Amino acid sequence: AVSPPPPVKGEAGAPTAGPAAARNGGVLLLCLVLHATSLRALARMEPYRADGYCSPVQVLSPEEAQQGLAALHAYADQIHELAPGKTATQPDADVAATDGDPSPRKRRKRILAKWRFKPHLLVPFFNDKIVRNPKLLAAVKAALGTEDVLCWSTDIFVKEAGEGTFTSWHQDSFYVNMQPEDQVLTAWVALTDSTTRNGCLWIVPGTHRSTLDHAETADPLNLLLKGQTIRPDLLPPEMLARKMPLVLRPGQASLHALALAHMSGPNESGPAGLRDPDPFVRIGIAVRYCAASVRQASLPKEERDSVTLACGEYKGGWRHLEAAPTEAMGASELREHARAVRTVAPLDMRSVPWP
Repeated sequence: AVSPPPPVKGEAGAPTAGPAAARNGGVLLLCLVLHATSLRALARMEPYRADGYCSPVQVLSPEEAQQGLAALHAYADQIHELAPGKTATQPDADVAATDGDPSPRKRRKRILAKWRFKPHLLVPFFNDKIVRNPKLLAAVKAALGTEDVLCWSTDIFVKEAGEGTFTSWHQDSFYVNMQPEDQVLTAWVALTDSTTRNGCLWIVPGTHRSTLDHAETADPLNLLLKGQTIRPDLLPPEMLARKMPLVLRPGQASLHALALAHMSGPNESGPAGLRDPDPFVRIGIAVRYCAASVRQASLPKEERDSVTLACGEYKGGWRHLEAAPTEAMGASELREHARAVRTVAPLDMRSVPWP
């Protein structure tokens, strides 16, 4: 329980209702609100501990989710200004023809390869309103059982209607070198509706207790970097019968443990021959959080990830602590992103010239 502050004393020792009393009253109200928020967050974590997930968590208002979409499209335009007509290393005819007012779909196609990773180092909205979102962090702290939380990556996931892209059944723990695994999770923040029709996440509750063997595939429609997929014999029909969708509204988030089996199907929400796919796109930002005590101890320091301090205290052990952006795509932000993203970008991107 939160104890009320002592009464403010005047010169004669009597309580006064001056500005200090008003400030103390405001502090008390804030403490009570934060305490109630923490209790709700702890209650929501029971399914997380038992089944490896928590959903939904309301972290942004619908208006803030719209602001996030606007920030994402502005980010895409700034990428184009840096390298006109190109996404990552290759020209793209669909993107190169951007004279005039390109469609939102064409603009989003610029966010590929290195630009998908760690955008919170380039765009203040992603850092301030998502990575360091108080409501999201309340749930993350309750799930991890710590006040000291790091963000080691963010990924943008855009799934356009009718393109057939998907992510196969996988566990992040198979290819993420972090210990202890139960102190790492992903928060998936929806900027649009995320439904069974447009390719929301699906999970198998309870699969977070052990890491299963995976195989790398070469499906060009698989959004995973290496097409990593759990071996089919390790996900038998009786296990998949327990699968469930994590449907989200704009501004809601889901949390899932590092070792929870999950996938997402293609976006089949738009009609055939769709000319304006924008209302049917599915967009989310995956934020990778871990407790500050987590380490990549098996890697030399120069190969470890760099991290952003989301809240609490940084305790060392990573390559370096990342600087928060103060302006979108500024010169110092581009240098920080280039320095930070090399260890998480695909291997064939690490030799690409950086702005």
